[in-house]
Amino acid sequence: MTLSIMEAKVLKLHNHDSITLSLSNTKLGRMPNFSLVCGVTCPGQTVACSEVCYAEKYGKCFPSTMVAYSKNLDLTLMDDNWAMPIIKHLARMAPAYFRIHVSGDFYSPKYIQDWGKIITMFPSTRFLAFTRSWRIPRLRKELNALRKLPNVQIIASLDDEAHNAPEGWRLAYMGEPAGRPRGFIKCLNFGPAKLKCDACGVCFKPLKANIWFPLH
Repeated sequence: MTLSIMEAKVLKLHNHDSITLSLSNTKLGRMPNFSLVCGVTCPGQTVACSEVCYAEKYGKCFPSTMVAYSKNLDLTLMDDNWAMPIIKHLARMAPAYFRIHVSGDFYSPKYIQDWGKIITMFPSTRFLAFTRSWRIPRLRKELNALRKLPNVQIIASLDDEAHNAPEGWRLAYMGEPAGRPRGFIKCLNFGPAKLKCDACGVCFKPLKANIWFPLH
């Protein structure tokens, strides 16, 4: 992912105390997505991913976006009804795809459970999240329950430091070709067609294909 993938049209739902939901960006295309501030919500982060974190780089260029993502985190921690704006948007727009965490990750069992409730409510929308939180034992039970839902793909993010994902998980590798495990297909956004996620949909579908993302 390049920095430009996080250039988003931002929709502030309801009032200034509500969450910020992005409706599109230059990699996803027209697709709603929800993010948290990076780093503090990434318990499974590795040295490699923190060194090349596109979300952190973007935040330094556009601090107001990181402020919004930080407020999203505060609301998920303090407001039991934080998800209502997302639920209302999904009920109104019925999008084919929804991306969880362009920035940030699953940081607690309750937060994962909250996403499970949202995803269960909208079986016609396909959800997607890449996560390194599989590395954290206390989060594994809830993540496994989440990934068993039929309309979500929870994909384990790998690099040279984090490569022993639990058996049965779909995988996404970040790195250069020399270190990439065999059997991974290259993200089509990095090919000649530069296909956006809303036009591709491979990661959202219940396929066995593992994905390779070049360093970006």
